[in-house]
Amino acid sequence: MTKNKKPWHYVKQRAKVKKVKYEYVYIQDLEELNKTAEKKKKNHYIPEQIMAYLKHHYKAVIVKFKFVHNDIEWRLVLYGGKYETLTLDVDNLDKVYLGYYDKKEAA
Repeated sequence: MTKNKKPWHYVKQRAKVKKVKYEYVYIQDLEELNKTAEKKKKNHYIPEQIMAYLKHHYKAVIVKFKFVHNDIEWRLVLYGGKYETLTLDVDNLDKVYLGYYDKKEAA
């Protein structure tokens, strides 16, 4: 056995770390987006009861996915806890932020 190599039982298999991307909206920004959607009479906005619940329980809401709607606006599909699927129409994506977390995979 060479000096630099350790026996096979000493070598630990390291878990692979994968960067996972996600998008989110802060509740304060969500309130602003929701008010503008309601003022502009968009098809989808969040009712005030649900908005109050989100404001009381969360700091941010996860964006499940987004897509272009009517060639003008974006439709966001949000995850809001017990309200699993919330939809909101927005004009721009300035308030949608991007985050990363490390996910460990089996070796």
